[in-house]
Amino acid sequence: MAHLATASEAGPRDSPVWYLWEDGAIWLVGNTRDTFPTRIERDARCAVGIVEFDLARGLLRHVGIRGVGAVERLDHDRVKRLLRRYLGADEAGWNRDFKASVIDRLELMVRIQPTSIVARDQSYSQYEIWREVGATYIAAGQYEDARGALERFLDHRESDPEGLYLMGRAHAGLGHRSEAASLMEACINAVKTAPAYKYRLEKRWLNEAQQFLRSQV
Repeated sequence: MAHLATASEAGPRDSPVWYLWEDGAIWLVGNTRDTFPTRIERDARCAVGIVEFDLARGLLRHVGIRGVGAVERLDHDRVKRLLRRYLGADEAGWNRDFKASVIDRLELMVRIQPTSIVARDQSYSQYEIWREVGATYIAAGQYEDARGALERFLDHRESDPEGLYLMGRAHAGLGHRSEAASLMEACINAVKTAPAYKYRLEKRWLNEAQQFLRSQV
């Protein structure tokens, strides 16, 4: 669950929303009876706050996004991907009343393009989140922040192909071409030397790294 903050003539408004992070943007769903799309059309400036807390796992992390919103047509495939995050992959198991009263009445989407992202992780012993934070910063063009987050991740997983690839992207964004190329080579080597079962899982990052290196020639 996320919280969307928008402006209105009566002051700030907060709306709890389901969301999907895809293609470097936050996607929301709604209909013409909802008020937040109208507020977005009047003033596109907005903010989204996402908090994940799990006491048993020692998990506490927050992402705050400021951005610019736009109302767009309903993309049924994207809507399904969003809904599956909350309702599960088996659509046959979705509650019929909820489907009739909410899902079938969806008419639009709101895309929020980030202009700035702030991420905080105060978890007890989590480090995997820093890779995801780094990827989020890269999508927002905040390459120095991405490098800092990915350094924290790679301190624990120095041979992780995805982490190496993302760190290469961060250095590329900072104009560090030599460092970026070295990290891409390290990513490729990490995949090639991985056990067979991991090679199949990580091959995507080998392909991405090779494509990046070809693009720099």
